[in-house]
Amino acid sequence: MLIDENQVFLNLDLEKKEEVLKFISNKAFEMNIVESEERLLKELIEREEKYPTAVEELIAIPHSKSTNIKEAKLFFIKLKNKIDWNSPDNYKVKVLFTILVPESGAQNEHIAILSKVAVNLLEEDFQNFILEVEDKNQIINYLKENIFN
Repeated sequence: MLIDENQVFLNLDLEKKEEVLKFISNKAFEMNIVESEERLLKELIEREEKYPTAVEELIAIPHSKSTNIKEAKLFFIKLKNKIDWNSPDNYKVKVLFTILVPESGAQNEHIAILSKVAVNLLEEDFQNFILEVEDKNQIINYLKENIFN
């Protein structure tokens, strides 16, 4: 399963982009999604240095495809407060979809997940929903029924 309730984090009290990336790396390691927490953190930071993953105001899609990743997973993270994402557009971020995909066969799967999330982010109703959701089951059910069905 691409996402379950253990991969949904609501109202996290993190204040910096680096803290968020460390949190993602730590949780991915704890859940046995990656071989190395440190390597995932390095990969996420390198990706952000190439081009920040904030796609619009309040929303970012950090992602990694790597041999370090054991299976494709999606994290949904909603922060308590919006934080600076150091993007060229000066976007602040409050909601994140983190995509983690193994290197082998990754291109198609990575693009499929990214495009499904991105297309839905064009919908104002979806944006409002993810910014307001307060229940893990609501977000899981929405994603399963509307995006990853």
